[in-house]
Amino acid sequence: MRGCCCRKSLKAPPFVTVPLLSPLLSLSSRPSQRIAANLKGRLCIDLDIDRQQVTRFGGPDKIDELIREEVEKLGSSEGGLMMIYGLYPGVPIENIKAVMDAMERYAAFY
Repeated sequence: MRGCCCRKSLKAPPFVTVPLLSPLLSLSSRPSQRIAANLKGRLCIDLDIDRQQVTRFGGPDKIDELIREEVEKLGSSEGGLMMIYGLYPGVPIENIKAVMDAMERYAAFY
């Protein structure tokens, strides 16, 4: 894991506090395995999708694989999973579409 940009609580009505972890993950080091083993189902994970390698230089299949893998590993109805993607210049349009399609496809996975 490259780091954790924040630990925070998400307030949801009616006055329920949900613990939230927002890790910065690197696909190559696979830190999501440790997060899944220790935190999946215990708190909501706010995941920042890789924007430096896979979504910029990988193709649509690699992007779908990345998002599906993280949803399978980290998503749960008990804790929850939120995903965010920061779009930067230089990302091919087909990769932008692949990110949107995969996030929509796996939104209700668990």
